[in-house]
Amino acid sequence: MQKIKWKSIVGWGIAALVAGFIIYSNMQEQKKSSNENTVLVILPMTGNAAVWGQHFSKGVDYFKNQNPNANINVKIVDSQSNPMQTISALQQELAIQKPFAVIATISSIAVPASKFASEAGVPAIACVVSDKTLEAKNVQRIFPSAFDNIKPVADIAKKKYKRLAILYGNDESGVACKKVMENEYKTPDNEIVFMEAYDIGKTDVRNLVYKTLSKNPDAVFIAGLGLEYWEIIRLIKSSDFKGDVLSDLAFSDATQRASLEKAAEGVIYTTSRVELSDNNNPKVENLREFYKNRYNALPNYTGVIMYEALSVLNEMSKKGLSPNREQLLKLGKYDGLSGTLEFLPNGDMHYPWIAVTIKDGKIVPVAE
Repeated sequence: MQKIKWKSIVGWGIAALVAGFIIYSNMQEQKKSSNENTVLVILPMTGNAAVWGQHFSKGVDYFKNQNPNANINVKIVDSQSNPMQTISALQQELAIQKPFAVIATISSIAVPASKFASEAGVPAIACVVSDKTLEAKNVQRIFPSAFDNIKPVADIAKKKYKRLAILYGNDESGVACKKVMENEYKTPDNEIVFMEAYDIGKTDVRNLVYKTLSKNPDAVFIAGLGLEYWEIIRLIKSSDFKGDVLSDLAFSDATQRASLEKAAEGVIYTTSRVELSDNNNPKVENLREFYKNRYNALPNYTGVIMYEALSVLNEMSKKGLSPNREQLLKLGKYDGLSGTLEFLPNGDMHYPWIAVTIKDGKIVPVAE
């Protein structure tokens, strides 16, 4: 009896060890799989760019809502609106795991973050206007370039106005947009009568607006961010100026735009077809319903782009493909909410943006 008892104990002990080893192996495999499918989304959730982090994070929320069984795990990392903090946070994350991809937003953050991730062998997605992100070899832009952002309104300005004033935020995005408008607008018959930058967060723009309007332009183009951007538009629209106001994607921020009230009428700007008031696409209606129920707000283009970026990464993960430039180029095109997104050889992409205006409170395409 004693021998039988010891044999039973030993047998049960071995079985327990085997079972424990199997459970541990499965857990490690699951952990490894989880790490391999993690997408780190670098957002400014705090700091002076936090409003953009909130907009982008809503796109993350919508992706998770629409894809409860997604092939990727999304983890938001707070950049604190600070490039140095971004690199520090990335170093900590990469010491723990090598993610499937990194998504970086806001030019001042995305340029160093995407370069750091690329050098660490992690594919990076840049949701920014800045062309500098493309200097790193393993970075793909999923965002409109400055050219795609400005070209729709530049085409209108070139045909319609002989005298144009240009105001722009003195940061990488503003300067890039200014350059595109300057290059696309110029013809022998057109003249840029005034062009000046404003420092985001530091400028009293009243004098700038006065100097601009004193040049008697037919239209004023404004590109940039910050409270100054909205104040410039408000001051121009509330003045005696009879010309038109043109702008970039920044005017798509429905929350900020609402603060202008009637001053928003007639502004011509760039956005995607998602924003059109008469867009009855069921997918777009579903997006609007989500935003209305969750945030009591209209979708912002940054949230839409984040959703598109995560959807592309999820598709690549399902196919077992790394989201590097080579594989994304093979994907070629992706049918997104905004339209057909086309990946280009240099890591850039073509985004289908259009020129729209506010007419009787509705967002409509600008008539050709």
